[in-house]
Amino acid sequence: MKIMQVFLNRFSLIRSCSLCLQFAFVVAAFSPVGETATAQENVITSHERRNDVLEAHALTLPAPIQRWDNALPLGNGLIGGLLWGEGRELRLSLDRGDLWDERGNHDVYDPRRNFQTLLLAVEKRDRETWERYFDATYNKSKWTKIPGGRLVITLPEGISTETFHLDFREALATVELTRGEKASAFFSATDRIALLRVPYGSRFAFVRPESIDKLGYPPPQIVSSDQSISYTQKTAEDLVFNFTVKWQKAGDELLVAIATATNTETRNPELKSVLDATRALVQGWTRLRDSNTSWWKNFYNASAVTIPLPRLQHHYNLVKYLYGSASRSYANPMPLQGIWTADEGGLPPWKGDYHNDLNTQMTYVAWQAAGLVDSGMSYLNYYVDRMPQFREYGRSFFGLDGAMIPGVMTLRGQAMGGWPQYAMGLTAGLWNGHAFYQYWKTYQDDDFLGGNPNL
Repeated sequence: MKIMQVFLNRFSLIRSCSLCLQFAFVVAAFSPVGETATAQENVITSHERRNDVLEAHALTLPAPIQRWDNALPLGNGLIGGLLWGEGRELRLSLDRGDLWDERGNHDVYDPRRNFQTLLLAVEKRDRETWERYFDATYNKSKWTKIPGGRLVITLPEGISTETFHLDFREALATVELTRGEKASAFFSATDRIALLRVPYGSRFAFVRPESIDKLGYPPPQIVSSDQSISYTQKTAEDLVFNFTVKWQKAGDELLVAIATATNTETRNPELKSVLDATRALVQGWTRLRDSNTSWWKNFYNASAVTIPLPRLQHHYNLVKYLYGSASRSYANPMPLQGIWTADEGGLPPWKGDYHNDLNTQMTYVAWQAAGLVDSGMSYLNYYVDRMPQFREYGRSFFGLDGAMIPGVMTLRGQAMGGWPQYAMGLTAGLWNGHAFYQYWKTYQDDDFLGGNPNL
């Protein structure tokens, strides 16, 4: 068991979202737990995390939180946020799962990039061909998950952060501040919106990720007023996305609404975001939080697991919370970092891609038994929608009449390459097919499998 405890603490809160999910959903459960653990109890941990309080259904971190991967994670499947900060500065790193640059280099689209060429390169020990068409395409292409941006909130003079608290059951983050003040945040489970409450007099700024400059995009449009900020970015492939932040006085606080849109869903992303944020402010905190709480109550009522060790119980509950936050039927399934792209000045590690091995397989291995249908259907819907792409990959790369799934791929399903014996192997799609069988076996949904034209 000590090995398991050490393993749990080898990864920070967000950095290995996929690994955390894989581990938690294969933990066996036996008896109820009512204890609270601290990070230092029988666990080898870093000095900065020794005072974390790990309750069964909550997490409390002392300020300062100086890195994105120790932040409080919030999300609703489409958009995600990481709440962190120090002193008078609160930071909310924003992301959406469908922000992608899909540009492969010219070798990606060369007809010679196929399985026969790969086998011939192995037979002849032709390292140059191996690298050019199958290995180097990963790092020499522009394709990557695109980071969203960061909302920076400067608290009023004399007010600073003390503790960060995350309630898993209500999906609510609370920051205790000096002078008895506090800030709160949640990402609505029923509306594609995020709401915050912060002390009156707080100031706001939106920070564009510097790493976007590496992709050659045009300068963004950032429009600020006394009560709003709008950030619009056009990419190299004509994708346009927007984040809008609006706020208004509510008693002795500011109510803040964050909305986002892209031109794949509307002709004018900025206008849609503004309208959505305005509507959220009109609806107000209580109404949106009530619907959010109701959704999460139903989510947790689907199933429950109890574990006799407080540390493992906390971890299981945290990961179940991450599952509900990062995977919804109307959005894309979780890639390597879920909806929480790294916020440290660079492009996402491993390009934020989809690895069709343990990463996606173990992440989505147990949702049927757990009854988490809304989260799990994100995965099935995604692969059904991309079946034409997978059939084309099977034909053009393998010369087969059937769907094949790359081991490493972009959001659209393009084969990225990199260590091709795995990234372009023959077997990456087998467990995906088995997942469809698992779904049918659990739910007997003949209409989904039999009535879908892509299957």
